[in-house]
Amino acid sequence: MPNLSRRSSIFILFSVLLLVGQACVLGSQASTPDSAAPASPRAGTATPVIRTLPSATTDPASRCPTPSGATSLFLSRENGFCFLYPSDYPIQPDGLRPEEAFSILGPHEPGDFMEPVALVLGISYNGPADGLTSAAYAERWFQLYTAGSEASYEPSSARMDGQEAVILSNLPGFPARKAAFVVANGIKYQISLSPQPEASAILAEDATHLWETVTGSLVFFPPENDRVTVRADEVCPSPTADTALYRNDLEGYCFLYPASFQPDPALPGRVEGGPVVLNHPDFGEVRISLTLGTMGVFPGKTPRQVIEMRDGGIESLSEITIGGYPAVTFRNTEGPWASRQALILVHDAAYTIVAQPDEPAAYATEFPYFNQLWDTVVGSLAFFTPWR
Repeated sequence: MPNLSRRSSIFILFSVLLLVGQACVLGSQASTPDSAAPASPRAGTATPVIRTLPSATTDPASRCPTPSGATSLFLSRENGFCFLYPSDYPIQPDGLRPEEAFSILGPHEPGDFMEPVALVLGISYNGPADGLTSAAYAERWFQLYTAGSEASYEPSSARMDGQEAVILSNLPGFPARKAAFVVANGIKYQISLSPQPEASAILAEDATHLWETVTGSLVFFPPENDRVTVRADEVCPSPTADTALYRNDLEGYCFLYPASFQPDPALPGRVEGGPVVLNHPDFGEVRISLTLGTMGVFPGKTPRQVIEMRDGGIESLSEITIGGYPAVTFRNTEGPWASRQALILVHDAAYTIVAQPDEPAAYATEFPYFNQLWDTVVGSLAFFTPWR
């Protein structure tokens, strides 16, 4: 099946990004990486950790290390871990996952830059391991999250609180970072460091000290939370003779689409097919396509309130339910052709659907292909817990 021209592909991506919002970030006692202090020399190594052994009836968190004057204790009963970190570094919840992930903000490289290289260590609770070992977790994560990159899988072994840990270095991004993958008490955990010490001569000593302080003091215990994990196999529909299944484990959704359409390998969540419906002077041959994407989190908002943040171009706004979650659908008239769109809020996380071109008068004979694609995807769309 012929593909869209490069210009058409660029427009498709632009259309997806028309639904732009600001993700709400929970505040905390910490500053942002941009406001962190410049890097400064740090002497010595991580402070030795003192732990006590629990009795059969002791609170598991009693194993947590004792802070010194140079370190503070971070304890999360909900996520099942505690650790020490340098007292002069602020710690804050993640903007997208404030209940499950946290960032320690270190110094940044000196200089007057819009986005200076800043030292950040993140630790996250990533849900049930479902039988995976730390090694299997690291390998699957690498396969999913680095697909399409030139990164090579070069694991090294370590132990954290007596648990097997796998460390991956030179992970894609700027600057290069490293991460540790640990399965403890049946839960997946990731500890990441950016930049890794080798990626910044200025921050290397601080990065090493931060990494060793946290990973050398980390204690795991059974988490205390009632979170529900929805697995893809529990909710994704089964394809029929006329449909195929699209599944995105990283974003947590799946849907059926007509078998005559094809996924776009260059743009996750997009399927395209049918005959050429428009010949556009700027974008060449245009076929029907539908793209599903994400656009941040909006705590306390309704789909209508999120859409009302944007300016103009909205027709026929309707409030409906898609995949069991509140949503709105509308026709967007902006751009070289109109599109039919939807916004769905799944536990405050926003998902968007953009189907185009929504121009029935321009290609009346072929327009049933458009409706077939929209109805098949929207009628089968299901959401599950993203795999992390």
